[in-house]
Amino acid sequence: MAPVIHLVRHAQGYHNLSRENQWIRDPDLTELGKAQCAELCKKFPYHDKITHLVASPIRRTLFTCQLSFA
Repeated sequence: MAPVIHLVRHAQGYHNLSRENQWIRDPDLTELGKAQCAELCKKFPYHDKITHLVASPIRRTLFTCQLSFA
């Protein structure tokens, strides 16, 4: 059987809050972003089947990965 790949976009970061913030180099997640991760963690039905996690090396993607799947 072919492997299944789930793609997840990062949760809300401070760069998403306003046009001025889009220039923040490596933004953290907002409180809403952290809540989005908690919700994904709770609702994602395949935690027991995960074998690999891959994220780009920027804060918002690493924290999304960690808070949602670790």
